[in-house]
Amino acid sequence: MHGPYLKYLGNKWNAIPQITKYLPTHITHLIEPFCGTAAFSLYIHQQNNSILSEPIPAPQTTTLSDTNPLLINSHQIVANHLPELLDQLKQTEEEYKESPEKYYREQSLRVQAFTNCSNWRDDINTRIEAARLFQFLVAGSFNGLWRINSKGQHTADWCKKPKINLHHKNLKTASTILKLCTIECNDFESAISNNLK
Repeated sequence: MHGPYLKYLGNKWNAIPQITKYLPTHITHLIEPFCGTAAFSLYIHQQNNSILSEPIPAPQTTTLSDTNPLLINSHQIVANHLPELLDQLKQTEEEYKESPEKYYREQSLRVQAFTNCSNWRDDINTRIEAARLFQFLVAGSFNGLWRINSKGQHTADWCKKPKINLHHKNLKTASTILKLCTIECNDFESAISNNLK
């Protein structure tokens, strides 16, 4: 069983046994608003389900939604451009090892280019870079915290680890499952109303 590819504050992975108690035995369309790491969708789409005594069949369609554009972009890039992203993540791991705190601080400053404008979404190479930066900052932040202030600055504390593993073993499984999902940047109300038509 492969969990989420991100360690992200609020991850639902450990709550899955409690959540599934309230689910029907058959789901046609799963909508996961506030998807975060997409833990629930990643879980329910894996057939070798070891947490539940009775596995729930995977839904026919799945929609993931969240209001964080960098998180949603990360899921979309993992789904559709994993080889290119993996190359950048490997390079980031090497660059980080040379001067961890300095590298983290420098990368934290770069996030404003993505939080204060939206035209970065028009270019696929820039979107891959945004996914790399987001995944690095989540991994490099204390306890997987993602915190952006009103100026669009990343303000989470550094994790103080000398090494970060971004080439996460769960990325390939996540990519396979995320390809099956519709992934959109929406608030809760829009995610529900757009998908119940």
